[in-house]
Formats: sequence, structure tokens, C-alpha cells
Amino acid sequence: MTTRGDILSLDLHEGGNQPLYPGFGQVLRVIEAAGVLAASCASGPAVNRGRMGTVFDSKDGSNVSFRVAPIDYDFLSLLDIKLLAGRLFASNRGEDDLLRADPETQSNPSIVLNETGARTLGFASPQAAVGQSVRWSRIISRGKEFKAADSASSQIIGVVPDAGLGSVRDAIEATAGHTRAAQLSFQA
Repeated sequence: MTTRGDILSLDLHEGGNQPLYPGFGQVLRVIEAAGVLAASCASGPAVNRGRMGTVFDSKDGSNVSFRVAPIDYDFLSLLDIKLLAGRLFASNRGEDDLLRADPETQSNPSIVLNETGARTLGFASPQAAVGQSVRWSRIISRGKEFKAADSASSQIIGVVPDAGLGSVRDAIEATAGHTRAAQLSFQA
């Protein structure tokens, strides 16, 4: 458990993707009853704990390295990260919820990029990136085993400002967020 300002972070996984505490829904209800204003989930890479990387195809056809950050629907709002363009994830949008329905699908979900990610892919502005499709190889995990899926397209639904959640000395990487329940820990 770590705290950062008004944010409490709990790691609910013990290696791989198996929940350390399977009754997570009960944990949320207890925390909300204790007066916590908001709660969400995120992967380690989303909060600068470890790195999950992959390769995206840029507009000029080159391959570029990206940090991939599985997050929950409310994670960006919880951290008060505002959109520069587009929209955030929504549970009623099937393309946002693709991996919750089938974690091993060969299709890629919609993504939200940071500013560095949009520039790295060759977009002139955050607005120019929204609605575009990009190809990338998503990591599929089974327990402690990981493999790269075949490259597939995702639609960019939003762009957020660069936000460093680690040390101020850490460079901001091109990052793509997507929803994925199995790889998330708790943030409140």
C-alpha cells in the first residue's frame, strides 16, 4: 500500500494477473462507506510501477515504442486528468469494453493517448488524432505467461495531457490507455 497526496494505492495482484483479493467489489463498498470520494482501478504501468510496452505503427509506416496502460473507466477522472480532445472510456460503448467480454480476442479495444503518444504517431494536434485508427500489437496474458497478439487496429477516442505519475526526473513516454479488468489494481 502506498499513498500519494490524497491518493491511496493498493496492489491487488501477486504476480501475473491473478487477483490477490478476489472480493474486490466488497472492498470498494467498505472504502466508499468510509468516506472515500472516488475509487478506480489501474494497471501497474498506468501508475509508473513497471512497464508494459508494445509497438505501434506510425502514420509514416515506422514502428514506435509505446507504454501500454490498462485502466478502469474512471481512472483519468479520479486523477483529474482532463481531455484535450475526444472522450474518455464508457462502459456502454462496446469498443471500449472489448477486453472485458473476451480478454483473449485478437481485436484491439479503443484507446486514449497522451500528448506525447499523439505526436509520436505523427498527428499535428490532439484533435487530429481523435477518430483515427492505429495498428498495434497488444499483449495477451494468461497467468504469468505473456504473448504479443497479431497487430490489429484501435480507434483513438481521446487525447489527454502528458501526466507523470512517477519521479519528475522520469521522461514522459508515449502512452496508450485501454480498459482491461484482469490487469488492474486499486486507486482511491
